[in-house]
Amino acid sequence: MDLDIATPGSQIKGNFAGTTPLRSALQQSINVVAVRLLSIVGVDKGADIVKRFGLPNPMKRVLPSALGATEEPLLDMVSAYSAFSNQGVRVRPHLIKRVTDSGGDTKQEWNVESSKVISPWVATQMQIMMRGVVTGGTAGSMMANKELAKRMICGKTGTVNDFTDAWFIGYTPTYTAGVWIGYPGLKKTLGNKEAGSVAALPMWMHFMEKFLKDKPNDQFPKNVAPDKEVLARRGEAERSVREAQAGEAAHASDELSNKAKSVGQDEEAPKEPKPVLTPKMVEGEPAAPPRPPRVERPRPEVERDTFRPPPSIKRDDRDRSPKKEEKKRGKNG
Repeated sequence: MDLDIATPGSQIKGNFAGTTPLRSALQQSINVVAVRLLSIVGVDKGADIVKRFGLPNPMKRVLPSALGATEEPLLDMVSAYSAFSNQGVRVRPHLIKRVTDSGGDTKQEWNVESSKVISPWVATQMQIMMRGVVTGGTAGSMMANKELAKRMICGKTGTVNDFTDAWFIGYTPTYTAGVWIGYPGLKKTLGNKEAGSVAALPMWMHFMEKFLKDKPNDQFPKNVAPDKEVLARRGEAERSVREAQAGEAAHASDELSNKAKSVGQDEEAPKEPKPVLTPKMVEGEPAAPPRPPRVERPRPEVERDTFRPPPSIKRDDRDRSPKKEEKKRGKNG
């Protein structure tokens, strides 16, 4: 499936996943994509589709049902999955095929009870998506098994909150089998990180490796054509997309032409010169009196020649020394 759905992120890892294809979401168990898909399809329509698979407990008409809010028995889930491998036809499960006497004569034989659930094309799309779970998704460890890796096996892991239940249901073109691990009637954790790929898948592989050992390697039919209903819906969806794209293109073209017109008008319009501001006298206000001219006051002669040489030093004062002063004072004393 090439349908892309925007998502907040992965259920366990918690990191943002962005726009995710349905195939990748199923492959990596980004289960919030299933919630988003159910919101697009509609809860009522989703419940009606699930009813076709013959599950005993009606799906709750709430969005968390996409995550497994409605619990179903293992045998009925395996019967529902068998429709994917049987070209969209579900066969009611049974325990006794026929009853014979001691001579080998058939006394009672089980009559096949089947009903069409989905179209062969839809079943093929589910096969392709669930095949990715085995080849490169949460059940990728199966590819390390030589016997199982060479066979066309599809399936899906399942994990309930707090790791209280672990699931794996897988199928070939001929056989469908499932494993559930949990506490009957209790919601008790199996242990940290005991997801379907860790707890249930190894048990399924251990059983199917021996069961399929001597059986032929069947293949799914190829080039299954979509039915008329699918083609009609696809045609309507493609027309709606084309109309929406044409409307968006016309709207964008109108916006561009309007912008071009506005730009051309702005370029053609002459630019007005900026007005020159000139001071104006307000009538009624007296003009300021003119300032008187500056007159220099003559300075006296003394102020003009301020430099005077130092007084001359007398020779007697110049020849005096500190020693002579001391002697002179000593004589007087």
